[in-house]
This record gives sequence, C-alpha cells and structure tokens, in this order.
Amino acid sequence: MPSGKTYAGDCARLKGMVHSAYSAYSAALVPKVVCGDWSCAVEPGDSGNSGWWEMVDGLIAAATAGPQSSTVDALSLHWYPASSHDKHDAREDMNATRLDKFSEVFRRFRKDIAPGWTGEVWAGETASLQNGGGSGVSDRFQSTTWLYDQLGQQGDVGVSRMLRESVTVGNYATVNGTSGEPFPDYYSTVLWRRVVGSRVLAPMHGSARVDNRGKDLRVYSRCARTSTAEVVVVVVNLSPTATSMLTLEGAKAGSTKKEWLLTAGNAKAHGTDVWDWGRSDEIALNGAVLKLSATGDAPLMAPKETAATQPVAIAPLSVALAQYTPAAGAKACAGSHTASSRRGTGGRAAGV
Repeated sequence: MPSGKTYAGDCARLKGMVHSAYSAYSAALVPKVVCGDWSCAVEPGDSGNSGWWEMVDGLIAAATAGPQSSTVDALSLHWYPASSHDKHDAREDMNATRLDKFSEVFRRFRKDIAPGWTGEVWAGETASLQNGGGSGVSDRFQSTTWLYDQLGQQGDVGVSRMLRESVTVGNYATVNGTSGEPFPDYYSTVLWRRVVGSRVLAPMHGSARVDNRGKDLRVYSRCARTSTAEVVVVVVNLSPTATSMLTLEGAKAGSTKKEWLLTAGNAKAHGTDVWDWGRSDEIALNGAVLKLSATGDAPLMAPKETAATQPVAIAPLSVALAQYTPAAGAKACAGSHTASSRRGTGGRAAGV
C-alpha cells in the first residue's frame, strides 16, 4: 500500500489531468477529483487499528496542507452501520450506539485536516447494511429511520455529501431493478430533498444543545429548503414501543407548523410485534401510503398544518419533520440557499 504522501501526489496529478482535459469548459463543469473512499473496517478506539489510521492520517495531512492542498477537491470514506451478515442485522441497524459510530468515525477522519483547507469530506458509499444490503431490512421502511438519522449526523460532523449505495442494485437499492417500483427510501429521499435545507442548525432543549448520543429519540435541525424564514426539526424515533411527544419552543405566536410523519405503510399486516413493522415494503406519509402517480411521478407529499404550539407525536419506529417560523426570525438561515455549509443556532425543541 502506498504512503499517504504518495497517494496525495497521485491525486494531485489526476486532478491536473482532469483540469487539462476540461480546459475549454467553465469551472462549474469540471468534475471533482475525490481521494480516499476507503471502507472503514476499524473504528476509533478499536485495538489494532493504528496502522490503518496512520495511513489515512498521512494522506489527509499531505492532501490538505502544503503545495498539494489546492489540488484536492474532496476526501472520502465509506461507512455502513451494520452488515447483512450480522445475526441480528435488523436490530443492529436500529441500535442507537451503533448508529452513533458514524459521527465518531468521521470526527476521527477529519482530525488531521489542515486549518483553512477548502475541500469537502464525503461519505463516498453508504447504506443501512453492507454486503449488498439485507433483504427485508434495507429495502423496507426500517431503512428510513437509518437514512434520516445519518443525514442528520452528516450535517453535524461536516460531511458535505453522502453517496447512497445504490439506485437499483442489491437489497440496499432505492428502486426495484426488476419492477421499477420504488422502495420506501426513495420516497424518504425525495421528501428530504424537498423540505430539508443544507444549512445545519443546533437543536436546543432549554439552554442546552440536544445530545443524541445513545438515545432512541434523535433530534436534528436545519434551515427549510424553500424558505429563509423557517426552520425544520427532524425527529427519528428508534424505540419499538414508545411514542414520543415533541413541543417546539420559540415558535411565532399564533403561527402554524407543517408536519410530515413517516411510518410503515402496512404495519398491521406484519402482526403485533412492532419490530416487524419495519419490514413493511410500503411507507406512509401522515397515514396515507405513498405511491407513484399514473405517469410515474413522485407524489406531492403535502404536509398537514397544525398550530405551532400543538405537540408532534412521533410513533415507535418512525420519523417526523416539523417546519415552523421562529418568533425571533430564522436569522441563521438568511442566505441559506446559497451557503450550504454554515452552522447556526436554533431549531429549538422541548419535550424530547
């Protein structure tokens, strides 16, 4: 295996070749050169991983500092929370402590990035289960809880892009490659892209920032995608038994909020064991199963509107989005449609 310095030099030369080939094109059309994309088989704190991290740290240090720093567009690592070979893959994929590893690994990955480096960090390959995904897990509603939780963590740890494995191949696909019918994660992804903006906020409970580590109820916050005056709170409930109530703090007096509640589409068909609800091949939004239109288009996914002061009920093994207008205004979201990486405070939530 080459040294990190050698690898960084190879990346620099590759970018030079790409820029030469695209010299006649505008900068916006020049492909990015991404270095890395290792599979993180070892985690921070694991014994026997010093050699692996030493190689990774060497590349990061060489690629983000000194004369080669301007030639690296992005550094990439791919990560899966669990494996389809695990004995209890469905439950491992819902384990809060296991899901927290995403943040731990990427914080460790970013440790040696030089100050002032302007490139990006990517999750270059990811899904709910590696090794092709798990039948009845990665292609079912349960994967939406993993997806929204990791999208929330992604922003918190400064991962700019998350590349999903895959569109039509394997059990972790978002669309059935044979029938063309979407799996639940297809609809979840479309909804996220329509509602959740790219500017990351810090969800607060009282005067303290919400800490999701080890928790079944996980709260994230972003600026709204289509409004610089509104905030979106994302809530993931990993519990197989508990319904949680969330009350928004600091909403504009007399205002309403928009709610999108994602649940298993045909949970009752899977019996009384709530763990089996995640095996549903359908996803429901505010109680209505999502389907493509007759022309093959994604549905509108309209929210329900309720009073901003009314609590949001998050059922077991489900996801909720709540978009509202803060009383003091969404100051951190000003210009959020053009600046994707800035972090602000806000997204206040109580009763979590």
